[in-house]
Amino acid sequence: MARDPASDIGENREPVSGVCPDVFDVLRDSPVKTKIFGLLQKVLSARRLEIARLMVAMDRVRLTYARMLIALTPQALLSKDFHPTTIANLTEGMRGAMALELGRLSPCGSKSPF
Repeated sequence: MARDPASDIGENREPVSGVCPDVFDVLRDSPVKTKIFGLLQKVLSARRLEIARLMVAMDRVRLTYARMLIALTPQALLSKDFHPTTIANLTEGMRGAMALELGRLSPCGSKSPF
């Protein structure tokens, strides 16, 4: 039976609990607490995939790391009416310092989305 090529690249795949299947694919080989998926629902889908890839690349598939990445996400990439202060209380100075440090450590280097 021939497979639909569009489904191989993630198109025409239905989200599960608001999280796209591509995120599940990225996290497939990692032990993931279900609370992480609840947090991922707070960001837009492109950012969800980016966060999943960062967690795997940094070998940090952890709830606290997901909270930090979401807290450092620009408001434009967050779900409407969600404020990251509900998961992490960071000052702007702390956010800036953490974003710089994460950009330095990130596999994408200075191209950090933060």
